[in-house]
Amino acid sequence: MNSGPDYIMASREGLYIVNRTQWRRVADGYFFGVTVEGSGIYCFKTVTCAEAKAVVNSGTIVRYEYKNGRLARPETLVDGINYNCHQVDFFDGAFFVVDTNNQCILEFDAQWRRAKSHQILRPPRGIAPATPTSIRF
Repeated sequence: MNSGPDYIMASREGLYIVNRTQWRRVADGYFFGVTVEGSGIYCFKTVTCAEAKAVVNSGTIVRYEYKNGRLARPETLVDGINYNCHQVDFFDGAFFVVDTNNQCILEFDAQWRRAKSHQILRPPRGIAPATPTSIRF
């Protein structure tokens, strides 16, 4: 694992670097989506169920830089999104997040502003539509 990770894996138990023979946890937390672009590792990070009950929009998008076999401290790019999001990825200059709770796909522009919410399915009954996010730089 010295030359670089084979795979990055997100889980409820942390963020892992893995290959066929080894694994190691490189970040603590609750992660449900991860993608890589350049030296950046971009993740959806959430909170415990108890914390989510108190603050539903407690999910964040964070970026880690991977250098010399280590992750730098995370940088929060977006906060205030629903805790129950999952997959993330870049496409055509934008960043997309699957908001499972609201049954939509959130789109963020290159400055990490919410560009659009793609409502693929109707929101579930009793759930308010996705709310605006706050952004930290």
